[in-house]
Amino acid sequence: MTRKRMEHQVAIIGGGMTGAAIARELSKYKLNACLIEKEPALGWGVTKGSQGLVHGGIAYLSSRIVKYHGHSNAGLTSFLRQGLNLKDRMGFAGREMFFQLAPYLDAKLIQHGRLMLGVDQGEMKRYRLMKQIAEENGIEGIEILDRAG
Repeated sequence: MTRKRMEHQVAIIGGGMTGAAIARELSKYKLNACLIEKEPALGWGVTKGSQGLVHGGIAYLSSRIVKYHGHSNAGLTSFLRQGLNLKDRMGFAGREMFFQLAPYLDAKLIQHGRLMLGVDQGEMKRYRLMKQIAEENGIEGIEILDRAG
């Protein structure tokens, strides 16, 4: 059996959501690219584990509250106000890019949102702070509801 040698300018490792999106973007250019996936089908890794969910922007801040308890000497406000780390920034950027890409893929997106319940005024105060910080970071569409509606 003779093997044919193939040369590529770009090799994309991994055929999950990110690898497939990169391949799609590179298809707009005149270059020779290949997508390499170890599994028998695309999207079997982390993409499969996402259950079709697109990470919501507020999750980056709400996860900080969990990390805060017992792990920081700083006050909660300053802990929440620290800049987004690289993972959070890339996750947020990727989320926005997916929303831009979805119409081209005929992907139906339903934005259910996230429900966080506050049981006292202290929690409601934290949620208002999270909303303010989220909006300062470009995360929109957050609503705070109380018993009055």
